[in-house]
Amino acid sequence: MKRSRRPSSPRAPASVAAAKHPPPSTSRIFIVLVYLILSCLFVTFAISINIAVPADHMTNVVNLKWRNGKTANANTNSKASMGMIAYGTRGMKRQTADLVEKALTTGFRHIVTANYHQDHNETGVGFGWKNAVQNSQTGLRRSDIYLQTMFVPVGSPNYNGENVQLSMAEQVTRSIDASLRNLQTEYIDGVLFHNFRAKLIPVHQMMEAYRALEVYVDRGIIRDLGISNVHDAVYLETLVTRSKHKPRIIQNRFHTNRGFDVKLRPKFREWNLQPQTFWTLTGNGGARKNIHIVALAAELGLTPATLLYAFVISLGSTPLIGTHSAEHMRDDVTLAMQSESVFRDVEGEDSDRKLVAKVLGIKYACVRDPQSCAE
Repeated sequence: MKRSRRPSSPRAPASVAAAKHPPPSTSRIFIVLVYLILSCLFVTFAISINIAVPADHMTNVVNLKWRNGKTANANTNSKASMGMIAYGTRGMKRQTADLVEKALTTGFRHIVTANYHQDHNETGVGFGWKNAVQNSQTGLRRSDIYLQTMFVPVGSPNYNGENVQLSMAEQVTRSIDASLRNLQTEYIDGVLFHNFRAKLIPVHQMMEAYRALEVYVDRGIIRDLGISNVHDAVYLETLVTRSKHKPRIIQNRFHTNRGFDVKLRPKFREWNLQPQTFWTLTGNGGARKNIHIVALAAELGLTPATLLYAFVISLGSTPLIGTHSAEHMRDDVTLAMQSESVFRDVEGEDSDRKLVAKVLGIKYACVRDPQSCAE
């Protein structure tokens, strides 16, 4: 179909056109040229040292892909999805703001913290992401970042705050309102209910808090909910069946004393729960120093740490990473971009994952066919 041509407007006299659009001065042309040259030099330098990846590209690459091929949270007004890797801020204290800014500049897009937790500096995370956006050379926006925090009940061994006498619902209101201030944001992408290790909060108290969190989901202030430190299928099923807004995240340690959750993984998938793992490097008996892990990592062009992260990702989990090193951050982001190509023979012999599973003490049958090890 031919487009109709727009009627041309009468052309102004040359003298009038010249008055409206005077020729650019020599000095102005010179300034523009200098700006273009410097911009090109900066981009070349940034690429050469790999200091950042454009925000729109990184958001597409490092976003979590569900097993059915769909992107998590794809229908939430173009806000960030959960990360294939996440930057955990536990124990960073006064360095939190600087390290979060560094992580976001390097390419992380999922930041994990907690409120009223003795090992987390939620306020530092707020300053960190704000600084990263303000100083970004790549157009980084709040909507590119998945900010995740945690509600810690009063009385928990990890709780760090006033010993107030409030109901669970009142504690949630107090905590979320404080998190919005600390994180300097109008919404929070993910909030988890915190259990301390294996000491599960009684179900009725947990559900009271969870229902109070659901109110914030209804109001559009929280996007996703979840829970931590639960290795009990019955406890999880109670939460899933009784909740209005189903939990999306389960954050557990990746450790032999909990069986690496291999028996629960089929349930995680059934309930559409995204597993997040911590202690991946520090809680597994020095696995990254194992001679077989070191040799395989070298063969695959990885570090022992990124090899273990790649293994966790291949199981469908999101590893929480807390490195302070810019070099290691770049290694981790590169891994996330290439994770699907690390273990190339998953459908065949799968010898590489078989070796890693053996070193960790995981039955390979549970890696290959999680359903065969279900509870």
